[in-house]
Amino acid sequence: SNSSPARNLLILSLVLDDSKKEKCDMIWAIYYHIYLDQKTFEVAREQIGKLVSLTESMDKWNACGYAKVITICDHDTLLMLNQTLEFWRSGTTTENLADFESRFELSFKNSKKMKAQRHPEDSKSLSGLQSVCPVIIDEAIVDDLNDLHRHFWKHGSTTMDHSVLAQATRVNPLFCSPDLGVTMHYGTDPLLGFHLATALLPSTKRTKGTSMASNFVAAAITEFHSWADSFRQASANITLRLYIGDALAFTQALHDRLVNSTGSAAPFRSPYTMTLVSLYEAAFGQDGSAPLHFNIIDTSNLVDHVGIINLLVAASYILSDEVEASLYTELLVQQSSSRSELVKTLLCGDFSTVSLLLG
Repeated sequence: SNSSPARNLLILSLVLDDSKKEKCDMIWAIYYHIYLDQKTFEVAREQIGKLVSLTESMDKWNACGYAKVITICDHDTLLMLNQTLEFWRSGTTTENLADFESRFELSFKNSKKMKAQRHPEDSKSLSGLQSVCPVIIDEAIVDDLNDLHRHFWKHGSTTMDHSVLAQATRVNPLFCSPDLGVTMHYGTDPLLGFHLATALLPSTKRTKGTSMASNFVAAAITEFHSWADSFRQASANITLRLYIGDALAFTQALHDRLVNSTGSAAPFRSPYTMTLVSLYEAAFGQDGSAPLHFNIIDTSNLVDHVGIINLLVAASYILSDEVEASLYTELLVQQSSSRSELVKTLLCGDFSTVSLLLG
């Protein structure tokens, strides 16, 4: 979905703007909450409108302050970002708001149906345990994490205060997609990207009388505040490059630039289009500043979608030939019943032999 890069662009721009640290709670809500209060909704709408204008052309983007930190890799990425932002902007106007919200509610209803099929109401999800390790875990913590997960899907918010929930009546445009076939993933949980173990540590300050569930939420939001502040302070030394397209095709395009500065053998952008990957010459050409190979590549759980052999072959194009070069990947879909069985089957052949062939 094109919505994810557009979401990230909007949130990062808000963080960069928030030099006085006055809107961090609003930014959290805009990124993670399905429903917003009116004031937060207006902040999101204003920022969307601002970015719609800035992404109309590469000249406009390069002239804005955000371009010092966030680089857009090619014209098609810029176009798709603008289309998604424009969809959000037009949907939040007074005349289109009702239809926009109805469209979202239909999509959210489908998401809940899929979630019910994958995780029935009486089942327990153990995903949250990764976020509280290595602190000692007991059944009560598992119950708290499951209650928080259900709370988010019921109320569309991490907030536990019912008076605050009552004011969150506006659909967050960032959870809407121009593609009606896109639904929210059944495992979505805002808290799982944070180190919730800090809520269990004796040194952590807690509000007296609060529940452990509330402490988990507070720990995540505190870490988000800290990350936002660190990102803003380090932004002068950071370059983020946004690209929308097939990951394997992108690695091939980078490799092509590495061996042939003209980029004459660019691959198709994705299996579903005849458009070629056409990276900006200024950044990826012979005199460009964009890196074409890396000593650290993090692929999250992309192997679940493209396969481990495809990923390793593609990554080998752009992984530096250095001792410290590292490729990180993880499996969220169970492939085998045991670790030894996984080693035998993961590479579709003898582990040592296939590793040697892949370099």
